[in-house]
Amino acid sequence: MTRVVLLIASALITLISGWDATQTDRVSTVISRSEFTDVHMVLILSTFVTFVTAMEAFFKYTDKSNTYTLMTYEFRSLKRRMCYDFEKDLELYAANKDDYFKEYQEILRSQKDLIDDSNE
Repeated sequence: MTRVVLLIASALITLISGWDATQTDRVSTVISRSEFTDVHMVLILSTFVTFVTAMEAFFKYTDKSNTYTLMTYEFRSLKRRMCYDFEKDLELYAANKDDYFKEYQEILRSQKDLIDDSNE
């Protein structure tokens, strides 16, 4: 909730800092007629860029993407090992089923720890 409030506040600060208080009446009539000047477009784009930048900073999409990439890599590695054992020898595959499941649980546990650490 705090992140959302900060996100909205940062966009509003950008909008308010660019607003010319001496021309408020003229601007409101221009906006009501849906006529945007270059200044309005710059102000709107600036607010949008601030909003997008703040979203990335607050919600850390890059970190989440990296965590997901690591998890999929580990799952694919486990899958390749399972397929290799299955093709090599069915008895070896059957004997290692419990180990595969333990490794699967360890991957999930490590990802949960990474996600919990990134939220702090």
